[in-house]
Amino acid sequence: MGLFILNHTSVLPESFQKRELLKTPQASYCWGYLTLDRDSKFYPSRSDERVMRTDVIASIIAINTLIEDLDLKPGIENYNLFVSNGSFVEDNQKSFERITNAYRALQPQMNIEEKQSKIYKSIPPLLALETLTNSTMSYIAQYTGFKSHNFTIGNTSISGVHLLNEAKKNLCNNPTSFLISSNCSGDQSYLSNSSLFSNRENWKESMAVGCLIVKNTESKPKEAIAQITKIITSNKVPSLEENKIRMNWRYLIPDNKANYLIFSGAFTKDQYLQDLQYCNQICKKSFSYYPEYGNLGASNIILSVIKAIQLINKDHQIIDVLDRDVFGRESLIRIERC
Repeated sequence: MGLFILNHTSVLPESFQKRELLKTPQASYCWGYLTLDRDSKFYPSRSDERVMRTDVIASIIAINTLIEDLDLKPGIENYNLFVSNGSFVEDNQKSFERITNAYRALQPQMNIEEKQSKIYKSIPPLLALETLTNSTMSYIAQYTGFKSHNFTIGNTSISGVHLLNEAKKNLCNNPTSFLISSNCSGDQSYLSNSSLFSNRENWKESMAVGCLIVKNTESKPKEAIAQITKIITSNKVPSLEENKIRMNWRYLIPDNKANYLIFSGAFTKDQYLQDLQYCNQICKKSFSYYPEYGNLGASNIILSVIKAIQLINKDHQIIDVLDRDVFGRESLIRIERC
């Protein structure tokens, strides 16, 4: 069996802003966010838009455009849909302020039931609905028509590896699968991830969406543009106390065939420079999205694979995609020209 890539599309941020979390300069980061095409015929209804994250809307527009361009709508319900998501809340500053104010209002004489009631009443009414709908592929399936083997996995970049592995082994109804990775970033991501690092200066990350169409088949399809020939992940389970980046990507590389590396995983400039120095020791040519977009979270691997496809069609035969997720789990995806 071979895992062949048939097509791809991606959505990357066009602008950045500096965010101060809860008006605390020490907790700040640079955040790239997506600009949506509100004139698109695939833009969701106003009622659904209220509880959708920006990256989910961007995913719906991107994948529907790709389906239309390839004239795949007939029979689309039999195709497989695999999704990886980033953090489930896009802009939770207001939510945190309301919940924090509720905690401040708690009195020592209150019993547990009174305290819980006070906190629950402070939670925004749509928060639960936003969590449920955006942490699954439900809206994407609804707005595309996928009805076959659909599931969501997340929320770090290693989920991209799991999507590829699932597409490789899955032959349910149709060997063709759509892989969508979307990263939300924002306050929730910073609060969840920054505590894992001792140095959080110059924190930079972005919303992003990456879409791949892959086919698992014995022989090369005529429409194939590249092939995934290796998927490797580290067996190491990192400790939460480990703050130092462990440079051990090299042991994942099975040989020296690749003439180009694409790497991801850094959240800060210092981490990126360490990664760059390390990759330059392995290969003369390398690329990272970090300088322009920062960390792309759950989309790191899929967007790096898309970049590899673009480069392979130009000058390179074999490209290795290297990633380290926020917990230190490392992976390698090898892309080869068909």
